[in-house]
Amino acid sequence: MTRNRFVVDVSQLPEEVHEEFLEMKADSSMKDDLHLLTLEKFWIKRLPVNSTFSSLALRILVPFSSTYSCETGFSALVLIKTKQRNRLEVDSDLMISLAKIEPRINQLVHNMQSMSH
Repeated sequence: MTRNRFVVDVSQLPEEVHEEFLEMKADSSMKDDLHLLTLEKFWIKRLPVNSTFSSLALRILVPFSSTYSCETGFSALVLIKTKQRNRLEVDSDLMISLAKIEPRINQLVHNMQSMSH
């Protein structure tokens, strides 16, 4: 949704933003802007018109908007990139460690079917 709104299935989005998304998808001027501007500038330009989506997109595209969040992100990255876990791709791990949503590990474990041999 953040990178290219023209290839998103509306059923994957929360119900409260369906209408705004469909209006955005029908706006042909947005398609031109998407190709001419950087993603950050595109969503900043759309902020007055599509405030819900623009705010969400900017939170994803600009995750370190303050010194505090930048320091928090760097500290998380230092913990992830140890000698034992020296992978090149840390995007998913970093995103999970910086998320403000608490994982429900017990519920996930409970819902998983145990392996049978």
